Amino acid sequence: MDFLLKYIADLGKITYISGRMYAETPEADPLFKFILHRSESLLPEDKEEYLNQYRKFFSGQVRSFSFNYSVPVNGRLKQLCDYASFSDLPESTAGSFAIATVDISELAKHTSELANTDTLLTAIFDNLPGYIVMKNISSDFAYLRCNNAFSSLLQMHPSEVAGKTDFDLFPPALARRIRFFDMQIAANHSIADNQWFFTTPNGKEHAMRFISRPLKRPDGSEIIIGFGIDTTRQDRLVGKLRRRNKELRLLLAGNNNYSMLLDSSLHLACATPAMQRSFPPELQETDSPPTCRDICSCNITDSTLCPAQQAVASGKTHWCKYAKITDRILSVKPLLNENNSTTYLAVSIADDSETLEAENIDV
Repeated sequence: MDFLLKYIADLGKITYISGRMYAETPEADPLFKFILHRSESLLPEDKEEYLNQYRKFFSGQVRSFSFNYSVPVNGRLKQLCDYASFSDLPESTAGSFAIATVDISELAKHTSELANTDTLLTAIFDNLPGYIVMKNISSDFAYLRCNNAFSSLLQMHPSEVAGKTDFDLFPPALARRIRFFDMQIAANHSIADNQWFFTTPNGKEHAMRFISRPLKRPDGSEIIIGFGIDTTRQDRLVGKLRRRNKELRLLLAGNNNYSMLLDSSLHLACATPAMQRSFPPELQETDSPPTCRDICSCNITDSTLCPAQQAVASGKTHWCKYAKITDRILSVKPLLNENNSTTYLAVSIADDSETLEAENIDV
């Protein structure tokens, strides 16, 4: 046994003491006096428990124990671990013991770093503005973990989601769709970018964009990690804008006046048939939306001289005398959203009162 301990000590950061125990009380054993002397170098918070463990050991109350403690060395704390073990000797009143002291400073440092890293990752995982999930790459693609945002969406705790599959959480049609893309990720090591539509337990409809990809872990195994954002509000706004654009196109289609709508980037959104007939011939054959400059052929490059750009910036009506598509002044009126920013410009031939106003100010 002594040979084995010596060999281990030569290999690593370990010191040991072995021998026989004869004394009936801890304080009477010479080795305990050595332990008592060593305890003087321990931190105060470790000293009492350190001596308590050794008293129990030398009195026979415990036959083995391990204890971690800190010792200041050259202004730094060294982390040590004592392991003590006692065994009876046959046909003897004495006992054999071995006490090993191991320097675990590096291990403690790594453990602390890992703990800090895990704490940081958990904080990021739980506080990112979005939905985060981790899944097994296996036959069931069960959830390993999710953040609070995702579980709250399902009115569950993260621990309740772990171990479940998409078939446990979502309607069959959506679960089959998600499973299909998970299988594609596993087979091709690809990235999936999809949109989910579903109703949560509280009856609210949600649209979510979810990006999922494979992630290799340190042990070589792979999992799927997914990040999602709720696009419900954006989808509703897009749908609302599409309906509004359709209504505007229908309205303009039945209007015989020279009128058109430009977006905030000065691209054509729609125009009345009369306005379209006044466009240069080359614009009537293109599929891409022309700009205000293409339509009016004004060749203005300075934004301070362009009434349309001024209308977008100011949110106020301006008049344009530069358009080559007509010899009349054009009224450029911004259409504002709920945030008072310009979404469209309504461009039409100015009426007599607008013409008179335009001629008396710098347009």
